[in-house]
Amino acid sequence: MVYVPGGEFIMGNDNDSDADNIPADPSRREGIRRRLLLAAEKPEHSVRLEPFLIDRHEVTNAGYKKFRPDHDFPSGKENHPVTGISWHDAHAYAAWAGKRLPTEQEWEKAARGTDGRKWPWGNVFERGRANLGTGTAPVGSFTGDRSPYGACDMAGNVQEWTSSSFAPYPGNTSKEIQFDPSKKVVRGSYFGGNDFLARTSMRFCALPGPPGVKPQGENYSFIGFRCALDVDEKF
Repeated sequence: MVYVPGGEFIMGNDNDSDADNIPADPSRREGIRRRLLLAAEKPEHSVRLEPFLIDRHEVTNAGYKKFRPDHDFPSGKENHPVTGISWHDAHAYAAWAGKRLPTEQEWEKAARGTDGRKWPWGNVFERGRANLGTGTAPVGSFTGDRSPYGACDMAGNVQEWTSSSFAPYPGNTSKEIQFDPSKKVVRGSYFGGNDFLARTSMRFCALPGPPGVKPQGENYSFIGFRCALDVDEKF
């Protein structure tokens, strides 16, 4: 695990220009979609957190199999992130491991630090830094995708469950986004993502899915998780 110090950081994003400069978008549909997604990131606001620990890597297939012996995965992918796991089962794994899921606020601070950087490594996008390719990769194998605190794969590989419900930030009055507290916030991009989706402020959401049952739907195959821990607990 890596240590994230307590204190304030700026969460969210007010920069609408993040929806611009799309190379091939003659219909402007992608630009419109991006502006809708950006509406969920507003406004930028200060958040104060207590210090915490967060897993350096996403939970792997091998790690999850220790918790759920019947977990099946392709041969040779022991060190790839586990995917297709419901929020309830991710929560159960974290409790079994003596940890918990990170809040959305903790996840964002662990990814961007206190300088408001757009991607975990800085403000200039470099595609080769993160796994934004065609499938999962061993955790930590994209060494350029590392946050200020040393957390890996927070821009690519798989998206990650948080403990937070999908609700508007304080002061967000947007009518463009259908916030739904029955859904859980999912953070980070995935192996099929792009520079826009890989930003540290990007918010996704998904229904938590049934406990003990592999959730159905293509989107869940993109979602994994990592755990967090209060610093006064053992790890």
